[in-house]
Amino acid sequence: MTQTPSYDAIVVGAGVAGLAAARRLRKAGRTVLLLEARDRIGGRLHYGRLGQTDHEVELGGAWVNPARQRHAAAEIERYGLGLIPGVPEGSMSTSWQLGGRVYGGSSPIPSDETAALDRIVVALVNAASRVDLDREFDAQGIDDLDIPAAEFFGRLDLPPAAADFVSSHVAVWKASSLEAMSILNLLISVRSFDLSPTAYFMAMSNRLAGGTRSLYEAMLADGAPDLELGWIVESVVETADRVRVEARDGRAAEAPHVIMAVPVNTWGGIRFVPGLNPARAELASTGHVGRMQKLWALVEGLDGGHSVVRSRADHPLTWVLSQQDLGGGTQLVAGFAVGDRELDLTDRAEVASAFESALPGGRVLDLGWTDWNNDPYSRGAWAVYGPGQRTRLWSGLREPGGRVHFAGADLADGGITWFDSAIGSGDQAAERLLG
Repeated sequence: MTQTPSYDAIVVGAGVAGLAAARRLRKAGRTVLLLEARDRIGGRLHYGRLGQTDHEVELGGAWVNPARQRHAAAEIERYGLGLIPGVPEGSMSTSWQLGGRVYGGSSPIPSDETAALDRIVVALVNAASRVDLDREFDAQGIDDLDIPAAEFFGRLDLPPAAADFVSSHVAVWKASSLEAMSILNLLISVRSFDLSPTAYFMAMSNRLAGGTRSLYEAMLADGAPDLELGWIVESVVETADRVRVEARDGRAAEAPHVIMAVPVNTWGGIRFVPGLNPARAELASTGHVGRMQKLWALVEGLDGGHSVVRSRADHPLTWVLSQQDLGGGTQLVAGFAVGDRELDLTDRAEVASAFESALPGGRVLDLGWTDWNNDPYSRGAWAVYGPGQRTRLWSGLREPGGRVHFAGADLADGGITWFDSAIGSGDQAAERLLG
């Protein structure tokens, strides 16, 4: 009989949270097995080719704000990673198609609705000021803030363009419709940006010059754990002194401790023995509500850069943004569709038409994406919690377990939408194991 391989620790999930945890454990002299279901590392970061072209783009997370994100800043310094602007410099045409009106300029709403924008900012700042990022969210008495975002903004009696703006722009930033998501998701982000909604919405300061692959490959090489790809976890069985991780294909490995660094929406597909605590079991059953399509197009016939925000009521592709000018009027362009307004990714003509309708005169040459919503190893975008989930479940989701530890951006403190928080969470899980 083949002996089951044994390690000091097993890390499940080779996104940057798992890579950070594995690296920290290896630096402490532990033997580590890093397991990944996909045929690649990186998790919800994925720097890969756009369609049939030779152009590489960020198919998953991309933006970084090192001035505010200490974990990402440390990685950039550690590996000497270069940065490029998050939004291309130079000429950029901004178009807003909201409230039945089309207009340009830097303001997200027309001049006759300026007072509504003030009401939005004041309401967000007042509510976010009650959020304490250093305490568990279910121990703060903020249940009244854990309500549908649609209800929160509905109280502001917004005129058409302003209402369309929050419905469209907030939905893109938070990967969910306002009806499905809790406003607490946005309030936490505003609080983490010093109570400045503007700073949060302008936070796309940089991207990595070599793509996110330059980060996750450097982390893997530095930590040098034993890596196995295509390892689909079926069960995690904890006993008095060991944890046995079993794969769907019959493989198994054992260690005194396991770190589960996988998206929370995948927990329901794994058998945990003994079972998950009540909070984790509930989230494994219901999941979070974050669903985003990040799509890429190679487009010719464009004059200068474009940023186009459109009403979700009228257009599934809510935000279209130029990312790289290739010369001769040809650009790499990203587009975002959210949850209940997803595009049919089996219909490339529909996707191409969505880009071309936002970019008059443009013609799509090729398309590319990763279907995160239907990917069995993500089952959605980053975690966006529904009304009541944080103020009922948060302590239980993050409580230390026995020999099975949980990590990842979905469980981090403030900035869940950033890979900075994934790195920090992985480090923290490793420290708990070592401590």
